[in-house]
Amino acid sequence: MKNLKVSRQSKTDLNIEFVNANSNRRIPLEQVITQIKNDNPTYGNYHVSRTANGTEYVRSNPDSKVCNNIEP
Repeated sequence: MKNLKVSRQSKTDLNIEFVNANSNRRIPLEQVITQIKNDNPTYGNYHVSRTANGTEYVRSNPDSKVCNNIEP
């Protein structure tokens, strides 16, 4: 189950803050990226991607369900 919801986006539509749906905690992008890179099982359904200019962002692991994608 995906447990992150976007709570804030930048002017360029980068998701910069999330809410953990299990704890209702607000988590900045940098912290989520660190947790994913450290293999925190809470975020096992996500991975970090990088744009052509090097900006890192969070993506949910693909599956066939639209309802569990990260959405604003």
